[in-house]
Formats: sequence, structure tokens, C-alpha cells
Amino acid sequence: MRIMTFGSDRIARRTRQAPAPSLSLGWVLAPFFCCGGAPIPFVIAYLAHRLRSRTLWIIAGGYLAVEAGVLAASSALENVPKEDGRWTITSFIWFGTCVAGTIQLLILRNKTAPGQPRMHAAPTAPPPPPPHLGHTSSGGTASPAGAGPSVGRGPSVGGGPSVSGGPSGGRGPSVGGGSSVLRWVGAYALLVKLGEGGQGAVYLARSPDGRQVALKLLHTPVAFGEEKGFLAEADSARRVPGFATARVLDLGIHDGMPYIVSEYVPGPSLEQLVRREGPRPPDSMIRLSIATAAALNGIHGAGVVHRDFKPANVLVAQDGPRVIDFGIARAIDRLTVSRGVAGTPAFMSPEQVEGRRVGPASDIFSWGVTMYFAATGRLPFGGRSSWAVADQIVNHHPDLRMLPVPLREAVAASLRKSAADRPSADRLLIELSR
Repeated sequence: MRIMTFGSDRIARRTRQAPAPSLSLGWVLAPFFCCGGAPIPFVIAYLAHRLRSRTLWIIAGGYLAVEAGVLAASSALENVPKEDGRWTITSFIWFGTCVAGTIQLLILRNKTAPGQPRMHAAPTAPPPPPPHLGHTSSGGTASPAGAGPSVGRGPSVGGGPSVSGGPSGGRGPSVGGGSSVLRWVGAYALLVKLGEGGQGAVYLARSPDGRQVALKLLHTPVAFGEEKGFLAEADSARRVPGFATARVLDLGIHDGMPYIVSEYVPGPSLEQLVRREGPRPPDSMIRLSIATAAALNGIHGAGVVHRDFKPANVLVAQDGPRVIDFGIARAIDRLTVSRGVAGTPAFMSPEQVEGRRVGPASDIFSWGVTMYFAATGRLPFGGRSSWAVADQIVNHHPDLRMLPVPLREAVAASLRKSAADRPSADRLLIELSR
């Protein structure tokens, strides 16, 4: 199997300057003075294509239909004297269409210069970090027992990326020289590269409507004929309800590389929080366990298996925990180029480390490992290599006496070695709510 990687020259591009106002204004006025405004529908159609806006496509079609109607009427009136009132009406319709189209382009003039991305004004304060999507690896080494996943400047468990300048105290990433555009992916302007893991690179991006989103540009290319299957598989993540999850907003393929756009969720990951502040207090653990179990219940109810549930994929936002990065691993498996077994070794289920087929019960096992880590600051299955960790997962039964009493029974059930013996996510919710 061939492993595909991105070089830094393919991830970050030199910042390009915004088009000068006169250039944008020129693009607005050129259709009006060229052929009497006839090119206006085509300029709007170009914007519709660039911004992937269905509304702009409809507007462009409307202008084109009006212009075609006026031209047809002019042809029919060819032998009618120019003093006829019908010529006056036709002329007013054409002139009104040109004026309305020019006004439409004036509203969108900052986007009318092709091939020159717009530079966004630098914020007065850097935004908080978006979700660290895709902090996974293909066979990294786990931390030794009792030393939880490393964060900050070192690699996370399984070799996930660190975020340079990332949150140690809730601060967002620093943007040198303002949040100028690095490059464009589809209709999204990439502002800051936040990190890179085994699955892909994560960027803070701006959507066409101006919202901040998290865009994950995957490493694995889409070969010819695989586009439909990949998009159909990845699109299943959009069916997951938004409670306690970061909603998937969009997905697509740019220059042969797939990308996934998700909701922007400010806040540190559970991994970062535990490493910075220590084990979570009992009351916080109850809320965390219920919210994450509810998130898994919604994910499984949509027919999706996460396959990489871990502390790095749980963001602790102000309104509660959010689970991220669901539904990506299986979509990547549909591509020709494989990057190995999906998942992070220390948080895999027995069936994952043995290479067997995984289902929702695998996520339940990973949930139990994550709750153990959050409550104790330690990993239940440790070792100096991924092979040692795998042996612990398959054969070792961790001591759960350090967990809060209300959680012990639920975590013990979730860590059963046989997938058939583990509870479902909805059953976990019932047990935790007692």
C-alpha cells in the first residue's frame, strides 16, 4: 500500500493581495458598457459557479431569459417603425435589466475579479481554536501506562498533531500579519492552518456567507470513478443530529483531494483539558458521560460508526461537550489508497486491533476508555509500543475503583471484550440517568 502525503508546499500557499477597488469596479462596469449589458448574466453565472450559490444561478437565468425575450421582441419588431410604442417598452425593459444587473454586480463587486481571492480584515483578537478534526494516525506509538496522551507541542496519542500556538489557556491561533487568505478550497477561504494528522490538515476557514468554519483537507486522494462513492459515504455524517456534536456543513472534492467542512466549535479538546487541569471532577464526569453517550446515540441512529472516538475528538465548549470527526474513517476506506487501520491505538476496541469488522459496539468500548482517561488522567491500556497496547486491550481488565461510583458500572459494561456483551448507546444513557 502506498502512503500519500502532502508537502508543505501543497498545504500553504503564499498570500495573495486583494484586488484593487478599481479592478473590481471595472468588472462591474464592463458588462454595462460592453454590448449594452449583454454579458451581465454570464458574469453572475460565473459568481454562482465560484460561490456555489443556487440563488445566483437562478438570478443569472432570469436575466438571461429577459435578455433573450427582448432580443426576440426586437427581431419581431424589425419592420415596425421606431416611433411605435412597442419599441419604447422594449428599450425600457432592456435598460432596466442592465441597470438592475449592474446594481447586482455592485453588491457583489468584491467577488467579481476572477482568480484573486479577497483578503479579509484582520480581527482585533484572534478567534478561539476550531475543532481539531482528524487528530488520528495510522499506527503511532501510544504513551506508557499512566501517562495520558501528550498535548501542546508534542504528539498526541497515536501521533496526532500538535497545534503550534494553539490553546494552552483558551487562546486562539496567532495569525501573523492578519487573517489573510492562504488559499481557496472550493468556495472556502483558508485563513489559518491549525494542525495536521494522519487523516488530513485542519484549517480555520471562512464560508461564502462570512461564517468561520473548520475545514479538514484530507490527505487521501480521490481516484477517477471514486468520487460518487466517497461523497455518498461521507454525506451520511450530515444526517447526524446536532446535539452534542459538531454538525457537518459541507463536503466536496478540490483538485482531486476531498474536504469536509464542519461547524466551528470554540473550546479545548477533552485531551487538552485533562492534561492542563487534571482529571475531571465527579459532577463534571457525569455531565460529560451523558452528553457524549447522547452524541454516540445520535451518530449510531444515523447509521454512522465513529471508529475514532477519543479525548482529542471531544471538544469542551461553553455549552457542553461536542463530539467531532465522525463518519470520516469509513469514507476514506472506500478510496483506493489506504492509510492503514483507522483509529488511535490506545482507544481502539479489541475487534479493531484484531482487524475484525467494527460496528457501534466498538465506539462504546472507545467511550469507556475515554471516560476512564477523563476521570483519572491515565490510560487504562498502556504500553511502550502499539503491539503492547493491543495486547493490553485484548487481555487486560483495568481497575475501575478510581472512577466515580455512578460511572463504574456503565464503564465496566462498555469495556467488555466481546462486542455482543456491551450495551448500546441508548442503553448507556438509561444506565447513566438512574
